[in-house]
Amino acid sequence: MASENYVMGRGEVHFAPFLPGTKTLPQGGGYRFLGNVPTFTLGVTSDKYEHFRSTRGVKEKDLTVILQTNRSATIEAEDIIPDNLQFFFLGSTSNVAQATTSSLTESFTDVVPGRRYFVGVTGNNPTGYRNLTTPVLKKGSTTLTPGVDYVIDVTRGFFDVLIGGAGGVISGDDLTLEFGIAASTRKRTISGSDSVEGAMRFLSYNAVGENIDYFMPYVQISPNGEFSLIGDELQKLPLTVDVQALTPYEALYMDGQPVSLV
Repeated sequence: MASENYVMGRGEVHFAPFLPGTKTLPQGGGYRFLGNVPTFTLGVTSDKYEHFRSTRGVKEKDLTVILQTNRSATIEAEDIIPDNLQFFFLGSTSNVAQATTSSLTESFTDVVPGRRYFVGVTGNNPTGYRNLTTPVLKKGSTTLTPGVDYVIDVTRGFFDVLIGGAGGVISGDDLTLEFGIAASTRKRTISGSDSVEGAMRFLSYNAVGENIDYFMPYVQISPNGEFSLIGDELQKLPLTVDVQALTPYEALYMDGQPVSLV
């Protein structure tokens, strides 16, 4: 009787980046779970040379040689965290620390009512400060009234100048913000052009069928498609996983579950 291992696939995707400047992993790998991946599709294509015998009538194929094999996968990651975003944007993720500082002052020239202004923007800090404390916005020596002349988001570090406020702010005026910042830390992902390389493991937890685990010693992850910032469905990061050979390993290992002999 032939076995009937019908499978409805489920599983977890884990990735371990190579050590900097190498194609090697730390002992054991140090794999990171990528979160929910509702789609993981493996594809294999090959280029072939085919020879046909033409000694009689209709040509007959008598030789096939596989010249090249390409293995790749497409995945969609739903866990939208900085460490996954860096896959899509070919970038890097780091922790940004902000220390407590008081008695800061920043000038905003030629403001326009109805527009938004971000605090603490510099070349070294292009997204500005977060966690503002005790903000006071002034036009010259006149202190403006929050909620009347402006509204401020102290968490994200910006303020909107309101149209028709009682403080009489008009286009071209200069404003001064007196404030402090509270200590905080946040993760930041910056886009780049660096390929993301490492090893990948797919651990099967199938709804139906025997579990087969997949190990890919060398993969390169790159973006593949569109990432919707606004929509009526959950965001997904579409990614291509190029499965490559890395000496002395094969490109792909598929392990069934162990069966005890005792």
